Amino acid sequence: MRRFIALTATAALALALAPISAARAQEPQPPNPNQNPLSITINKPAAGAVSGTIEVSVDIALSDATDSIRRYTVTLLNGSTEVGQFCTQTFPSPFGTPPDPELRKPSAAVRFQWNTERTPASGGDENCEGNGVLPSGGSLSKNGTYKIRVTAETWGAGGNEQQPGQGVNTDDESSGDLAVSNAPKAPTGVKLSYDKGKSTITIEWNKNTEPDVSKYRLQECIVDKSSKPCDEWKTLADVSSTAASVEATKPNIYRYRVAALRPNASNQTMVSEYASAKGDPTEIEVKEDPPETTTSQPQATAETVPPTPITVTKTVVQPTRRVQRAAPEVVQRIVEEEPGYESKLPYQESGEAIGGLPIDESGQGEGQRAILIPLAGGALLLVFAMQVHYLNRRAHAGLEPVPVDGEWDDDWDE
Repeated sequence: MRRFIALTATAALALALAPISAARAQEPQPPNPNQNPLSITINKPAAGAVSGTIEVSVDIALSDATDSIRRYTVTLLNGSTEVGQFCTQTFPSPFGTPPDPELRKPSAAVRFQWNTERTPASGGDENCEGNGVLPSGGSLSKNGTYKIRVTAETWGAGGNEQQPGQGVNTDDESSGDLAVSNAPKAPTGVKLSYDKGKSTITIEWNKNTEPDVSKYRLQECIVDKSSKPCDEWKTLADVSSTAASVEATKPNIYRYRVAALRPNASNQTMVSEYASAKGDPTEIEVKEDPPETTTSQPQATAETVPPTPITVTKTVVQPTRRVQRAAPEVVQRIVEEEPGYESKLPYQESGEAIGGLPIDESGQGEGQRAILIPLAGGALLLVFAMQVHYLNRRAHAGLEPVPVDGEWDDDWDE
């Protein structure tokens, strides 16, 4: 009888305690603080060169179903330096008083797009869970090597919102290197101006917004007509400023264009598209200056009339000398055409004098002969006149001269 009563009491007690045991079994239990239940997976393009917008996904899972995710953060690193956070998320503790199993977070999934031309804003978006989430962009990024890092924490044993530092388990995983290499944008605001006094063309443009654009490439094309296209562009220089001046002195049509330069992840130069002037003018035409005209008449006369009288004297005398020198040539031709004529001349061809008279080769003998000939002629005329006068006297005297033996009588006049 006593045994029956004891078995009955034991059964009744078991039935009374059964609901309490069932309720405790349903409560979340803190995990063992010596275990790390986190598993993080980052999905992104394969390590290598990337540009533009890329897809990134992060999966976080707990191996212990009784634990819960407390927080996770997705960060962007340039080398070992943090440059911004894509997002960060914090969850409440399910281990409060009273416990709330509905708050347990055994896993998390993050899906977002990253425009590699910009760094994420620090702090990120609190609501970064979901598909197609695009984190808010921060500043423009430089080309280089980047990593995506995910850090996650669990509540751990005894953890709660009031005391988050107790029993926290953490895990950290970073993606492989991403070689971001975005080409620079083409410069804007290109304009041209011409300084005629200095014969220079100035090209100006706006500074690029990319932080690692350090130089600009300037090219020139010269054509002879405005309607002619450019067949060849010549690189003048890579400049660091946003303006350059070029000398232009020859009459031509000058055109210019500019490109931005930036290094890629491998420190190789990347060149943007070229930009030319869009406004007026789009090209510079250098014209040839008209020739200068001189209006001063005295100056023109001085340039054309020789100022020295020596030149005039030489011009006058020289023909006379040429005439005097030409005379022997004419004489020489007469001698050759009439043989024996040389004997009739007062000088020989060799220049020797005939009859002992000296020959003046300087031309002064011509003047002497010009004087002697008239004198001789005058003497002959005088003799002839005397003879006529004598004959007239004899005729008037009535006497006729009679020749004697064919000769005139010398005594007739006695």
